[in-house]
Amino acid sequence: MQGIILLSLFFLIQCSLFSQSSPKRLVLIEEFTSATCKPCVDADKVLKVVAKLDSGIIALKYHLNIPSPGDPFYKANPVHNDTRGALYAVPALPASRVNGHKSVDPRDSLAMWNLARLDQQMPYPIVMSVKQEVVSGNEMKVTVDVESDIELKDFVLHTAVYTDLVNLPDIVNTLPASNGQTEFASSMMTMLPDEKGTSWNTNAKEKKTVSYTYTKGSGELWNSTVNVIAFLQNPRTLEIIQSSISVQKPVGTMISTTLSFPPTISPVFEALPAQGTITLKASIGNASGSAITYNNVSIAKSPRTPQDWTLKLTGDQTSFTLNPGEKKEITMELQRSVQPGIGEVLLTFAEASGKTYSATPITIVSKESEAFLVQDNLSGNVGPFADAVTLPGVKRYIAMSTNEFMQNIEKFTSLKRFVWHCADSGRIVKAESDFMLGLGNKGISFMLSGQFTTNNMFFDKVALFDTIGVTYAGFMVRNTAYSLSGIQGDTISNGLTLPCAPRSYAFYPMKLKNKTNTSITPILTLSTSSTGDTIGGVRVQRNTNRIVYLGLHPFAITDSAQRKTLIDRSLAWIENFTFIPNPQLTSSVTSIDFGTVASMTGNTKKFILSNPGNVETVISSISLKGADQSAFSIQPASVTSIPAGGNIEITVSFSPSGPGTKNAELQIVPEKNNVETKVIALSGAYVPSSVEESPRLAMISHIADGIIIQMNVEKEMHYRIVDLSGKICASGDVDTRPFKLPLITRGLYLLQIITEDAIQVVPFIY
Repeated sequence: MQGIILLSLFFLIQCSLFSQSSPKRLVLIEEFTSATCKPCVDADKVLKVVAKLDSGIIALKYHLNIPSPGDPFYKANPVHNDTRGALYAVPALPASRVNGHKSVDPRDSLAMWNLARLDQQMPYPIVMSVKQEVVSGNEMKVTVDVESDIELKDFVLHTAVYTDLVNLPDIVNTLPASNGQTEFASSMMTMLPDEKGTSWNTNAKEKKTVSYTYTKGSGELWNSTVNVIAFLQNPRTLEIIQSSISVQKPVGTMISTTLSFPPTISPVFEALPAQGTITLKASIGNASGSAITYNNVSIAKSPRTPQDWTLKLTGDQTSFTLNPGEKKEITMELQRSVQPGIGEVLLTFAEASGKTYSATPITIVSKESEAFLVQDNLSGNVGPFADAVTLPGVKRYIAMSTNEFMQNIEKFTSLKRFVWHCADSGRIVKAESDFMLGLGNKGISFMLSGQFTTNNMFFDKVALFDTIGVTYAGFMVRNTAYSLSGIQGDTISNGLTLPCAPRSYAFYPMKLKNKTNTSITPILTLSTSSTGDTIGGVRVQRNTNRIVYLGLHPFAITDSAQRKTLIDRSLAWIENFTFIPNPQLTSSVTSIDFGTVASMTGNTKKFILSNPGNVETVISSISLKGADQSAFSIQPASVTSIPAGGNIEITVSFSPSGPGTKNAELQIVPEKNNVETKVIALSGAYVPSSVEESPRLAMISHIADGIIIQMNVEKEMHYRIVDLSGKICASGDVDTRPFKLPLITRGLYLLQIITEDAIQVVPFIY
């Protein structure tokens, strides 16, 4: 989702591209393949049918080194191919991505067409072009032009050189485990300027051009027409918002109608204070070659929108006709009341042919909302939590999808707790697990329930399962009725006896990883005669938050009254914990004394910075202060933060450039005002080792009465007299033999004899 900034301006500015016909969205299918992958043969046949420029679809293939090594396209460029595969975490071949953000089976042509149509119906106001020209011989130049009617911030421009069709008739004999394929289309050969692409930031209405050069190869893999595809990708969502191809042919489309919300295609999602308002336009466009009549236009609040939230419309009609290239804009304004909740605007309309379109263009969550019910299921239901989350004494939990919750988490400034309900899918992937733990480390408590969660967490080794402190017990209860028992005296489960039916809900019993860990407490157990007690749920008390985990779908519990009690008590336990962030900073020393050193290389000492607090301590700066700061240095030179309970070792070096006592301070300044700045006093003295050496090294044969210097070498020299603090008391040229030192205060000094290639030091008493 794009950030919502200065709403009154952001949504109401009319964009020039939308006053005309909007640019077509060219859909890019990225396919991952290998000459050793037998199912990839079928995927290749499907892609040749789907990827047609007159349908507005292009294709780019990356070759990987699986299932067997040796693919020649992979060997020609392993880094660029592997980078794209790693970006999408390709698990097996064949695999495909439609516009980067949608995974699809590349053997399913209908699915690819449907996903391509969906993206074509939501065009970004961006015009791209890419062209390729010969500079000299095999030296090629690629130029990419991008003109956008909206701001593009932190996007990446990727530019890929590919071969149209390469024939390798001998590969079936030369490549072990060959899949029999001899023709290879749309194979990526190189990415420009490299596999990382080019960082892309432009203002609205700005046109930007970049150029790259590359050398076209001469081997058999390059024995084909070579073209270029350029595409803009959002590195956060992986969505490719627009593409272009160097092939000089008209770009077509599979759709007749577009629906977008200028100046972006994205529906708006925002957390607003009481009486807060969002205004934006819905733009319906005719992308076909003939007039289209639209009817049954309906724009209304969704059923879950509070009744006293108001919706105002401008330009709405139940029916209208658009000529080719024309657009119809409807302005929508949604205002929330003082009542908290979540509100939506639903937009539906139909073509005369009967095809219907629908969208949720505005979603508002009340800014002061503290609790959310995350619906990680296909049906979008809130399941067994629908009643419990509205019980007296329980904070109201606002229901939303995983995408709504994860993509907009920074807007929920009052978030304190959430329920993550795995119902139909029952699956938590590692990205979701990491997301939950990240919130937990910031003091957000949560309840988690599901049917397959335990199994997947066990086999996927997801970190969340380790945090909860349990492991898979090794068997599944699914086909017979069973009963879960509460723990006597437990805050949540005392007195509960929960009959459970198998239905379609699996149950994977657990066991504690560490029975002595008092922060992890079982709340439900399964009693069987053959295996003993195993765990059906736990509650976890961490430094930063509380977690309740149920290893089953709550609907498996057939007693609805006890099920509600279990959920109600679980949520009440979560809510009775208030996290108070307490960053801290301690140091193992308050001062470091290096003593006396006899060399300018000095020595080093180490100390430990620690954070015994319950959240990370952010370091604003770490620096040396004082007149002699140049005599000291630190490693690492900068420290940005120390995690809760963590520490970092700091090395301080003393390397004085001149003799004498040196003093400085090392200051570690935290970002939070309530964390005290640490100041470490540094000291050391430098007395050169030459104090104990013979004056002959300085080419001095005699010092008489402390002032007459006899030199034994006739060459150009200079001298300096330095006291033990490092102060230069006198200096000059050695212009006579012998020569006389100037008058100075009596005391211990160091005489420095300076030549072209050396400085020698001799102590003397005046």
